[in-house]
Amino acid sequence: HAHADRVEVDAALAVLALKLHGLPGVSHVTAFGNSLHVTGTDETALERAIAPFRADGEFSWRRAEPSLEDVFIHLMPDRSGESP
Repeated sequence: HAHADRVEVDAALAVLALKLHGLPGVSHVTAFGNSLHVTGTDETALERAIAPFRADGEFSWRRAEPSLEDVFIHLMPDRSGESP
């Protein structure tokens, strides 16, 4: 049963990642285990982008300092081959 619950959580996170990706203010959405790191360079725009998702209460949100992995992802070229 725990495996089924985990699959539901993983699917819900995947859906959330798709919804967040490309929103104004969201630079990157990256999965790390059972969490998503949602980053942006404009704090106000990022907060505005995630506000509707925070309000629904389905997920737990917390502010975190960027990790080394977050910085590395930010510096990598995006999928279109353009640098940040």
